[in-house]
Amino acid sequence: MKKYLFLLFWLPAVLSAQTTTDTLTVNDRQVIITENSDRIRVKIYQRDANGDMVRNEQVFEGVYLNGQSLEQRFTVSLPFQKRERDAKRRTFRYNAHTAGLYLGTTGLGSSDDVNLEPAKSIEWGLNLFNGSFPFTSHFGVTYGLGFGYTRYRLDSSDGSYGRVRYYHWRLPIALETQFRANRETFFLSAGVEAEYRFWRRSNIVWGADQTTTNKGDVYPFGANLVAKIGMNDIGFYARYAMLDAFKENRGPRTYPLSIGIQWFW
Repeated sequence: MKKYLFLLFWLPAVLSAQTTTDTLTVNDRQVIITENSDRIRVKIYQRDANGDMVRNEQVFEGVYLNGQSLEQRFTVSLPFQKRERDAKRRTFRYNAHTAGLYLGTTGLGSSDDVNLEPAKSIEWGLNLFNGSFPFTSHFGVTYGLGFGYTRYRLDSSDGSYGRVRYYHWRLPIALETQFRANRETFFLSAGVEAEYRFWRRSNIVWGADQTTTNKGDVYPFGANLVAKIGMNDIGFYARYAMLDAFKENRGPRTYPLSIGIQWFW
């Protein structure tokens, strides 16, 4: 660790006018340094079990520009993976709250008269990819990639009935702030999320003329606002769609929403 710290502090002081590339090997890591007149870029790669360098296993990238540094870490988070802290828990390290398992109830913000059965309207998802771009140890940008399932079941009491269901990929990007109090880490984040829906199924009957929808009536793409709040590895989230769930005049005018709980790792 001391070798890494020496290397990172030494880099901004050796800027040169000519672009050069140096390669160092420190323990089981390969460090590639590219420098020019005003910038130094550092990339660290992991060595595999056979001792060969895996070029696509990039674990760190830092850019040093005019004496200031920007860092980016690349991780795939797995369950039960311990978050990075020092042994005495005195050093606070920024950790993205993106990867994890979530479960929630869904709703429809609607300008039409459509109601749902809450017990049968649910969503679940799994985010495995987790990344962050910290500006400080308490504030930064987080991002990830997740897979999930969403279902809406209409309440037949208002004359509309049926259900909508689909699987989805979601790509969230958020600003997140973190702080520690009494040895517990608290976090708050807000951002946007791109969504791609597939295996779409819709068979609802709605409106005065009892129009029936089908899978082609559901938009394949969505964009959501997402907010999260929590402590340590448990948090709550709220999601609201900025786009209509159905194509124009092909279904009730609705905006999907959801609230739920997430376990982060």
